[in-house]
Amino acid sequence: MSKNKVVNIKLPSGALGDCLAWMPYIEEYRRRKRVKVNAIVSLYELFEETYPKINFLKPHSKLYNHVMLHPDFQCGVDLSTGQTKSLQRCANDALGLRNFKEIKPKLKVPDEPSRIVGKYVTISTQATSQAKYWNNYTGWDEVVVWLKGQGYNVLCIDKFRNFGDIDLNFMNPIPKGVIDKTGLDNQTEQSGVGIENFDLHDRMVDIKYADFHIGLPSGLSWLSWALGTHVVMISGFSEPYSEFQTGVTRVEPPSKNPFVNDELCTGCWNKYPFVQDDWWWCPKFRGTERQFECSRAITSEMVIDKIKEYLKGVS
Repeated sequence: MSKNKVVNIKLPSGALGDCLAWMPYIEEYRRRKRVKVNAIVSLYELFEETYPKINFLKPHSKLYNHVMLHPDFQCGVDLSTGQTKSLQRCANDALGLRNFKEIKPKLKVPDEPSRIVGKYVTISTQATSQAKYWNNYTGWDEVVVWLKGQGYNVLCIDKFRNFGDIDLNFMNPIPKGVIDKTGLDNQTEQSGVGIENFDLHDRMVDIKYADFHIGLPSGLSWLSWALGTHVVMISGFSEPYSEFQTGVTRVEPPSKNPFVNDELCTGCWNKYPFVQDDWWWCPKFRGTERQFECSRAITSEMVIDKIKEYLKGVS
């Protein structure tokens, strides 16, 4: 293509994980095609300095004849073909790029000293749908107790202290015994929500010096990976290929259901269209005793064993 050609690319998702996953491929497109790129990316403040050759536009700017980066893709699956692929591979393929490779986004890493005395880990426990949570309701508390017994401080860096279904007055609290670095008490405080209310700079400093991060397949795990902090990821609702493949220790559910004599249901995120506004989305077992069994079957012992496995490898 001509160096004078201008291509407009819009990333419709404002989710932190999506922005971090897809940004490197907008740059790859610009570099490989040798074109000028105007990009609408919700969290453009994260990327302006590290991608100086991309012209970032404000999220509500109007673009004509633009490439919509995410028309037919759900995390890890091309809904038009049913082909399974990682979230990053979806962006790579949607832009018509060949020879996919996993690429970390470039971020300006804060040049500040650690604010925490002693060794610590960061955790993120909240999500945007109940299916994404670790639905073992004693799991986080038990892992936090074990971590503190190993001499770690545990920083919870979620956006919200409590999050869930407001209509049913159902809230997921953060674990007991953590250092609370959350931003807001709950989503009823969302007036003006944005980077100003959820200081990603502060999170980046905390993550940078953490021994490792424990989280879900969500934005703060992607941020930890981007910053080079190892991630222990707890997930049953997404398949292992969905997220990043390096710098991560995944905690997967068992193949057999410990509650009933049947195969455990896992990976719904990669098999069924996600219903964004259904907090209790569980396409196969909603409203039954098997709802969210994929993550309920993950025990605290399984998470602790994976942490031990990681620590043994770096000792």
